[in-house]
Amino acid sequence: QGNPCEELTLMEVPCEIFAGFIWVNLDPDCKSLKDYLGPLWDEWSGYEIDEWMRVLKISTNVPCNWKVIQDNFCESYHLPTVHPQLADSHEENYAYTQFDTSTEGHNRMIMMGATPSRGLRGENPNLPAPLAERMEYWELDPTDFTDRVFDVRLALQKKMRELGSMRGHSHYANLRDAQ
Repeated sequence: QGNPCEELTLMEVPCEIFAGFIWVNLDPDCKSLKDYLGPLWDEWSGYEIDEWMRVLKISTNVPCNWKVIQDNFCESYHLPTVHPQLADSHEENYAYTQFDTSTEGHNRMIMMGATPSRGLRGENPNLPAPLAERMEYWELDPTDFTDRVFDVRLALQKKMRELGSMRGHSHYANLRDAQ
């Protein structure tokens, strides 16, 4: 009889909003999300994720266990065979990939973009056309890098930080070179 809300309430749980997401923890004695994420908090903050806007949604039905799809984004071994076109712009070789584990238990893999694959293109590759086009967009002269293709990434980062806010990418100023 009457309003049963006082007797049928849900259990309160800790929750925080960060990077545009609501983070819920079922442990009432948990540490703060910032402490839990450790170095990821600062790294993700640089991307200004809470300001992002979805402009495209793609759904694909893949008849497999979800772990197969997740694994696809946790390694780079498949790039040379499945995405050979990325050899011009992504270093997929593990020897040139940064792997980190934080004391909080998180890990990450950082692959170098805007860098041709040494494993597939050699130690002194020509400047690939897609990378040259990207450089031109960011007002860099590809001929300045004819024999310095592995210097392109750093030059692009500097230009993207310099011109980013004028082109709608204000968050570039917040990113580190590894990002």
